Amino acid sequence: MAGVGLDCAGLVIIAAQAAGITLTAPAAYAYPVDGAQLIASLTSNGLRPTDTITSACLLLFQLGGQPQHLALATSATTMIHAYAPAKQVVETTIGAAWQNRLIGIYTFTE
Repeated sequence: MAGVGLDCAGLVIIAAQAAGITLTAPAAYAYPVDGAQLIASLTSNGLRPTDTITSACLLLFQLGGQPQHLALATSATTMIHAYAPAKQVVETTIGAAWQNRLIGIYTFTE
């Protein structure tokens, strides 16, 4: 998808669609993201909380003390996400800085 602009939610929605899963963005999606609305959207789309990161889990991070950022785990220790400072989608290690911001791990229902 070179040349297409995506934020973290858009990346998750497109990746889910590629896997045959339909997700919808919150109706009033805007910046800054309403953290409570983001969490409600995850559960209304059938995602369920879990305690362990595995490949294809959705990861929820807080930024500025609020739920604000989504990523997809590619393994127990790596993730893919839309990284705004780099203006691209990147795969990176879920290092200490990300682990400290991690507030939710979700799995897609089957």
